[in-house]
Amino acid sequence: MSTPEPPPYPGDSSPDSPGDLPSYGSVPPPPGTPGDGSQGSVPPPPPPPPPTSFGPQGFSAPEAIMWGWRKFTQNIGPVLLAVAVSFAVFIAVGIVSSALTGGFDMSARPTDPMAMGPTGPADVVAQLIGWVVGSVLAAAFARAALDVADGRAFDFFGAFKRIPLAKVLVAALLVGLATIVGFLLLIIPGIIVMFLTYFTSYAVVDHPEASPIDAIKTSVRLISANVGQSLLLALLTFLVVVAGFCALCIGLVVAYPVTIFAAANAYRSFGGRAVAP
Repeated sequence: MSTPEPPPYPGDSSPDSPGDLPSYGSVPPPPGTPGDGSQGSVPPPPPPPPPTSFGPQGFSAPEAIMWGWRKFTQNIGPVLLAVAVSFAVFIAVGIVSSALTGGFDMSARPTDPMAMGPTGPADVVAQLIGWVVGSVLAAAFARAALDVADGRAFDFFGAFKRIPLAKVLVAALLVGLATIVGFLLLIIPGIIVMFLTYFTSYAVVDHPEASPIDAIKTSVRLISANVGQSLLLALLTFLVVVAGFCALCIGLVVAYPVTIFAAANAYRSFGGRAVAP
């Protein structure tokens, strides 16, 4: 007497009826493989959407000026406060300088060439104080403008905590000396130096670990690689400042921040970094 066997599972292959279903207990093949019964292979899933990035791929000087105006209007309160404080600081520096030099010398004739420069140690100290204050304020504005370009809020007063003061002053001194030497060489070399080193303060505060020399080299490299747009931006910046002067000098309250923001836009764009919309 033979033991009854279980009925064959549907799809079990036999010499008489080969099946295309998996045998009893086996796992069916994944879709898209030969023998799964589907027509062709399954198309691959769509690629993920590209990550969002700031700003356009290229750079346009007019668009940078418009971007600077837009960022000025978006941060008008903190920007005007920063400008007002800076103006008050310059007034205080002027008062101190006047006290050091014994007041304004009205007896100096405009045609006197010696009236154009310092006439004594007090004048040198007064001009040194003004130079230091101006360099530090410019670096703070540059740091705050770069924050805006990176999509953060404008924080002028917080920027003072994040700028390397010593490197800022050394870089400003080197640029100033190179500019003076350039002007002594028939003026034009001095203008070229000013043009090529315009981004020095931005490079110093953007890379505080680098040396002042490296910051100057960064400025020269970025501007040299983008001479056309840099020249156009310099021209537009000049026109904006002139327009500020023509508006009874009150327009400088708007013109200066707009040009600072535009320069931050250019610095980021020339360096291959994205700029916040």
